[in-house]
Amino acid sequence: MNREKWIDVARCLGIFGIYSVHMGESIGSAYIFFFKFIVPLFFFLAGCTETYQKDITFFDYVRLKVKRILLPTFLFVLFVMLVQLLQDVSILAPFQTLRNAIVYGELRNLPYVGTLWFFTCLFVIQIFFRVLCKLKNKWIVLALSVGFLLISEYALPHRPMLEPKWAWNIDSAMFYIFYYALGFVFYPYLRNWFLLDTRKKKISWLAVALVSVVYTIAVFGQAEALLIEHSELYALVASHPVYRELNIVVIWPCLIIMCILCLSKLFEGVEVFNLCGMNTLYLCGNELIMKMVVPSLMGLVGLELQFPSPITAYFYCILLMFLTYKFVIPVQKNMMSWMEGHISIN
Repeated sequence: MNREKWIDVARCLGIFGIYSVHMGESIGSAYIFFFKFIVPLFFFLAGCTETYQKDITFFDYVRLKVKRILLPTFLFVLFVMLVQLLQDVSILAPFQTLRNAIVYGELRNLPYVGTLWFFTCLFVIQIFFRVLCKLKNKWIVLALSVGFLLISEYALPHRPMLEPKWAWNIDSAMFYIFYYALGFVFYPYLRNWFLLDTRKKKISWLAVALVSVVYTIAVFGQAEALLIEHSELYALVASHPVYRELNIVVIWPCLIIMCILCLSKLFEGVEVFNLCGMNTLYLCGNELIMKMVVPSLMGLVGLELQFPSPITAYFYCILLMFLTYKFVIPVQKNMMSWMEGHISIN
């Protein structure tokens, strides 16, 4: 069974968010907006596609994930090392990158990790989630995932969402497994709902799309802060610690994710978005590499990157995505084909 096209479109929008959020202050206040939901979106979408891999054995599943996630990840690590050597950043930098990859599993927030941490974290989540699925009850699995999220937030001596410390991003996996489970549990319902083959589905979809889009625009424009300021009742609710936690972990990301999904449904017929979404792994894996290489290449002709406004940073991200898709990914896919042909994972 092929996955829905709107999933690939959602991934494409997510990739743009990844490229944008790592522009930092260049995109202005939008940085906070992207930071709040972009990682939960990717884990949610990954959980959705887990539905299509239920019929293979556990060991075949592990081999598949090593082949599809870990091998490309270490290929990206080698490219990062090569760029560092060519840039002569430091004689130790490439070796630190390799150490981070092998020992720490690209621990998030370490130097020269970028988006690569996502893949090792996803690998840990998928293997552990596969074990949880042995329970044969998706609602129990979702409840346990909520439990792991609560443990990561309140029982650990550190907050993985802000300060990850465990090798191979295991502590981050405890937090983000909730979104993965959420995608796994609700994808069949979303898939059926997004068929829009009845009047009831169309009306309900339009209502949810409208609410989620309006909320997303309000968050992006920081209108929620203005609402708190001018509404005593809302200010009272928003100041409650339980609401704050729910807003950060559930309300904010989930409503924006729904907005992204609704927009993706509208644009599922746009082929360029589908092609982009089908190359999520390579586009994300090359994000750090391209942001190291392109500015250096521009220096050859005396150009210097400047972003006078956030929109220029957005166009730069689109350019990087295009260059990656057009020139880098084909080369790396050929390399992966060669590696798969000479490295047998039995």
